[in-house]
Parts: sequence; structure tokens; C-alpha cells
Amino acid sequence: MTRKSTCRLSFKTTLVFVIPFLIALMAFRHSHQLYNRYYEEYIKHKDGLAGCRTIIENMFLPGLTSVVTDAFGIAIIGIYFYLKRSILFKLLLF
Repeated sequence: MTRKSTCRLSFKTTLVFVIPFLIALMAFRHSHQLYNRYYEEYIKHKDGLAGCRTIIENMFLPGLTSVVTDAFGIAIIGIYFYLKRSILFKLLLF
């Protein structure tokens, strides 16, 4: 008598653990970059408000691009696994 394992750990289920960690790292990277840039501008202008204004003007578009491309990459991973599962499911039925 063979016993089937009820715990099936696949690549897809391991991504459930990895993706939130990657999202947190991307958010930390972005906030750390803004933090460092603020202090560079603060030292240059000697004014906190001027430093904030400068980094918002200079880093808004690159920051937005970074967040959008990160979200796009995560969406591609999700779409890939969804399509892979649905194609395999259709092939198994026929």
C-alpha cells in the first residue's frame, strides 16, 4: 500500500512566499533612495523645504517609472502562471 503525500510544494506555491518579500525590498529600495537624495539636497540648500521640492521635481518621474515597471514585472509572473495552468488544464481535458 502506497501513501500519497498531501503536501505538494511546487514552484508556484513557493512564489507566494517570495513575492511579498520582493515587494517589500522594492519599497525599501525606493524609500532609501529618496531618503539619501533628500539629505544630499538638504546639505546643498541648507533648507528642508527646498530639498523636498527639489527631490519631488527631480525624482517623481524616475520613481513612478520604477514602481510601474516593478508592478508590471510582478503582473507578468502572475499572468504566466495563470496561462500555464489554464493551458495545462485544457490539455488534460482533451
